[in-house]
Amino acid sequence: MPAPFLDAAARHPLRLPDGTVHANTVHLARVIDHPNISVGDFGYAHDFEPVTDWAARLAPYLHPGAPERLVIGRFAQVAHGVRFVTASANHPRRGISTYPFGIFQTEVATDWAALAGPHPDTVIGDDCWLGHGATLLPGARLGAGVIVSAGAVVRGEVPAFAIVAGNPGRVVAMRFPPDAVAALEAVRWWDRPTPWIEAHRALIEGGDIAALARAADGAGWAPGLEEPLAIRAGGGTTRPGARPSERTTS
Repeated sequence: MPAPFLDAAARHPLRLPDGTVHANTVHLARVIDHPNISVGDFGYAHDFEPVTDWAARLAPYLHPGAPERLVIGRFAQVAHGVRFVTASANHPRRGISTYPFGIFQTEVATDWAALAGPHPDTVIGDDCWLGHGATLLPGARLGAGVIVSAGAVVRGEVPAFAIVAGNPGRVVAMRFPPDAVAALEAVRWWDRPTPWIEAHRALIEGGDIAALARAADGAGWAPGLEEPLAIRAGGGTTRPGARPSERTTS
């Protein structure tokens, strides 16, 4: 009997056409055992080179016992070269020098957290795509469905289903209009049981948000959707009969 298409327990979720396992693609929840890092099921990362310690590769400044945490949601997609610069990388800025004297004195190392200032958590929402070489700065908080472009440097709050690019990173587009975002956040397909996700994969990969909402609640429209809403080819959304000026683009 073939294995289920989605297997959260698999260390390596990707098999190449010849059947071999792609060793450099991993489910992060299966390879990271770190007290300060939490990863949701099906979140994966890829690297061009073999990685022996995924926690150290992705978040090199996040040491066990640090005040902050890194939280990565379900179905996150992490490309090669992504780095999380967590708050413990910060240097003290209250005095004349930023030199971190405290961390080199082991007898007072426990005071380093106070010396370096606040230590906010870094939170990556469900179904986020972090592009090649992106950098997430201390305290970055991404909503669900965010796309971070290759090489972007991101800090602060990023709303759900935004597209972020550049250095400093800024929101360059929203993937969907507000009513569609509200519907997707109400459906929360990423939190559904795996059999439901597999059964509705075509809707999740497709562009009819209202159809996905109907499948999720069994009948009727999702909150804020009074008529069908579908993604147009090339991005944006449209409702049947809408004039070109009424169509949205992302």
